[in-house]
Amino acid sequence: MEHFAELVVTVDRIDGRAYLRITGELDLHSSHALRVYIEDLSPFDMPVTVDLGHVGFIDSTGIRGLLELNNHVMESMGEPITVENASDISRRLFALTGIDQVFNIVE
Repeated sequence: MEHFAELVVTVDRIDGRAYLRITGELDLHSSHALRVYIEDLSPFDMPVTVDLGHVGFIDSTGIRGLLELNNHVMESMGEPITVENASDISRRLFALTGIDQVFNIVE
């Protein structure tokens, strides 16, 4: 687990899958921290699930960070990330931006 002032990402590897639990806000202030996490974890050697249940806010730079994560996972694994526990507001934002067609989004 690494910790930046605005963001905490915890990684667990269970049954051949990496689970990234993001806590904090995915925004302009935390975008650098997310990039550091992505670089530290790359290349990915297993499918990735991102738990957004502890994310209070996502803006366009947060979405860009998730897309960057997805690109790294796609390059390594050939399949998109799975996003779980996204808030209703986040899911609406994903739908408005069309990235609900990019990620696997589960309840």
